[in-house]
Amino acid sequence: MFHLIRIPFFAVVVCLLLFACNTPPANQPKEVTLHIRETAGASSIHPVLYSDELSGNLSTYIFQTLTVIDFNTLELSPLLADSLPRVYKGENGQMTYFYTIRKEAKWDNGQPITAKDAEFAVKLNIIPNPEGYLLNSFNKTIVDFEYHPTDSTAFYIHTSGEYNSGEFLCGDISFVPQYLYDSTNYLNQFTVQQIAAHHDSLAKDSGMIAFLNQVNDFEYKINPKYISGSGPYKLTKFNSESRIELTKKKDWWGNQVKNAGVEFEANVDKIVIHIIPDETTALAALKNGDIDLIRGVTPKEFSEIQKNETFKDQFNFVTSEILAYYAIGMNLNHPILKIKNNRKALAHLLDVDKIIDIVAYGYGERIIGPLPLKYEKQYNKNITPYPFDPEKAKHYLSIEGWKDLDGDGVLNNTLNGVKSKFELDYLFNSGNESRKMIGLILKEEAAKVGVQINLKEVEWSIFLENTRNSNFDLCFTGKMFAPLPRNHESIFHSRAIDNGSNYIGFRSEEADQLIDSLNKTTDPSVRLALNYRFQEILHEELPYLFLYAPLERMIISKRFTNYSLSSMRPGFWAPGFKLSE
Repeated sequence: MFHLIRIPFFAVVVCLLLFACNTPPANQPKEVTLHIRETAGASSIHPVLYSDELSGNLSTYIFQTLTVIDFNTLELSPLLADSLPRVYKGENGQMTYFYTIRKEAKWDNGQPITAKDAEFAVKLNIIPNPEGYLLNSFNKTIVDFEYHPTDSTAFYIHTSGEYNSGEFLCGDISFVPQYLYDSTNYLNQFTVQQIAAHHDSLAKDSGMIAFLNQVNDFEYKINPKYISGSGPYKLTKFNSESRIELTKKKDWWGNQVKNAGVEFEANVDKIVIHIIPDETTALAALKNGDIDLIRGVTPKEFSEIQKNETFKDQFNFVTSEILAYYAIGMNLNHPILKIKNNRKALAHLLDVDKIIDIVAYGYGERIIGPLPLKYEKQYNKNITPYPFDPEKAKHYLSIEGWKDLDGDGVLNNTLNGVKSKFELDYLFNSGNESRKMIGLILKEEAAKVGVQINLKEVEWSIFLENTRNSNFDLCFTGKMFAPLPRNHESIFHSRAIDNGSNYIGFRSEEADQLIDSLNKTTDPSVRLALNYRFQEILHEELPYLFLYAPLERMIISKRFTNYSLSSMRPGFWAPGFKLSE
């Protein structure tokens, strides 16, 4: 027997109202979440103190600078500033950069961003740091800060001298809100001029040390509560080894200037970073729809996976140029490698075209020096790469008197009064098959003319230690850089042998002079001539066997469009992604 259950009319009305309140309107846009895979985690989200690529990439979505390198053109463009700086040169060589901040710019608490915030940003970038953070060369030249007399958003930054990328680096100072990072206004007691003039003594000041310990506290690096900038996103979750989440601000000031550049496009509601070191696991997550974008796919996997029709239906396979290059460094203190003809012989035994074809699967462009082809205005196209030519290699070896005296297939010679074999170790890090294959290709061709190459595979930490201590014969190396005027000092200047990254021990008086001139010269035509000559010296002296500039390889879900691909890392502007229609 069935019983009719009577429900009071008011209860029905309440239920209907509750249902209506919890049902989103039909025209309400769906939240857009972009899931990105990264191979390694982030150490912190800090605009000044970060040491890894992911931390730096994510910081650009949270913090802003006065100017920025445009993602598309790689030219300098305004960000927080309303235009590029006006630059003045004083009679004593002092340089002055004048900026005005956009009137729309605001912090998350609604306060406008003014020249006072610019002063705080400069101070935070030039104060001594107990964690060992070193000032970049440009920040060391900042000597004073000056307010505009009538405009609270305008100011001047004074430096001690001309610097080749001063306009780029001056505008690259990150802004953070003082009310959060210096709530007691501690730095107000110092002027920029005082900090610049008394940098060393302030490093020992107890009050300054206490302040810096607070700013460097781990909470200001990973806790969303203490991480805030003027950018379009806020940090909402941070687990350095598994997952990081950024959420778009609802009333971000940049929405008022959407057409000002790529960096003002913020279409994605949430950016989720998944830390997945293993490529097979990452590709499975991609296939399952858990990941929308993977970059840095190995050349082999990138080529093979495109044969899978299921993947091709769901994903786009994208390549873009990277501001990077690969090379083999030669320890010029080694008795064999200090002789130029021996280095030339190795250059003619290295089949770079074969390496690009087999190792990089064609995703690379051959180079003649430490500039990728993307630097087309500065790249010396008059230089011809060393061709793979074993006969020429034999010629240079014979000039130096190398002969197989033991009948074992390995050349011999007397070096420093000692009978020696032409035998070298090629150092690379374990787990990197591409670097291993490069060594094997060199080993195979070198053996045919009597040169013995031994592959020395070590763990990453040992690899780094050995390269930094110049404990190698040959070693694989890769360099990445920002699209600024190139500064070759840290790698090629003789000053960098003991205090820099000139681990191979390259010395050239002319190269040193060219590098010093490049660092002080802003005239484009003069810089071009200096850069051309510098590349000629490297080609002739052969401190490195330059290989190729790699192409970034990305797999992106067809759910999205509007990638804004770029040579700048990470190769795309994540906030600008849009759902495909």
